[in-house]
Amino acid sequence: MKTDIFNRYRAYKLEAKVMTTPDSIKNRLEMILNEFKRLKPFIEKDPQRYHDEEQKRALYFKQKGLCSLCNMPLDFRNSSSDHIVSHSKGGRTADLDQAQLLHCRCHEKLEKTRKKLKR
Repeated sequence: MKTDIFNRYRAYKLEAKVMTTPDSIKNRLEMILNEFKRLKPFIEKDPQRYHDEEQKRALYFKQKGLCSLCNMPLDFRNSSSDHIVSHSKGGRTADLDQAQLLHCRCHEKLEKTRKKLKR
C-alpha cells in the first residue's frame, strides 16, 4: 500500500473514532468523496443551472447590446444566455467569461450545431 493512501486511511480511522461530532462526519465524508473522485473521476455540475437577470444584464453590457453569434442588436427581454463550456461538461454559471447572450433563434441554431457535432 502506498504511503499517501495509508495516511489517508489512518486519518479516516482517527476521524471514525470521534464519530459522533458533525465535524467528524463531515471530514470523513470529504475523505470518502475525495477518494472516490481520485478512483472514478467525474464532472461536478454547478448547482446554479441558469443565468439570473443580473448576470444576463452584465452580459448584455459586456457585449454592448449585440448578439455574440450574428452581431445584430439584442432585445434584452427576448434574449437567451448560453454557457460556452456547456453546463453538462462542468461549465460554471457564475463564470461570465464563459457565457454569452444570444437571440433566441441564434441560440437554437447554436444548440442544433452542437448536437450535430456530437454525432
